[in-house]
Amino acid sequence: MLLRLGLLFYKCITIHPSAVKFDLVFERKKHLLIESLSGFYSRRIKMFPKSTQILDDEKKVEKILKQSWEWDSELSSIDYTFVKSVATDNIPVQISDAIAGFGRCFYDFLESSSATEVRNFKSSLNARQKTTLTLFASLINKSASECDHFLYRVIAPSDEANGTILFS
Repeated sequence: MLLRLGLLFYKCITIHPSAVKFDLVFERKKHLLIESLSGFYSRRIKMFPKSTQILDDEKKVEKILKQSWEWDSELSSIDYTFVKSVATDNIPVQISDAIAGFGRCFYDFLESSSATEVRNFKSSLNARQKTTLTLFASLINKSASECDHFLYRVIAPSDEANGTILFS
């Protein structure tokens, strides 16, 4: 299934190459998008307080979160660690990175495309790609059914409409 998702991903970036940006945070103050992702990490960690969470290595975020333990007893009581995903023994984190990256590109596609572009994209898919898209929609639905926090994201109504077009 990951191979099929990869082919669908390739088709998305081929159609919209200018919309694909792989920088999550700008390092230059001039174009600072987000000062720190620690707030996002903290909220997500707290959504699953009974889970053991293994997160991709983010030194700045880890430092800020550890500093917050002094005043945030909820965060300090949750079992989470940061690991280097490139290490050979961290394959689950690598897979998670790939899936999260695909999800980010999927939402970028919905945000950067008009309804007409989404319809055109969908109509240009071959049978295997349509099957993959159906499997992807099923995976999203199953994940949301199990826990709505798995796919937590705030999206504009037009992006949600594009998702409906794509998955209908």
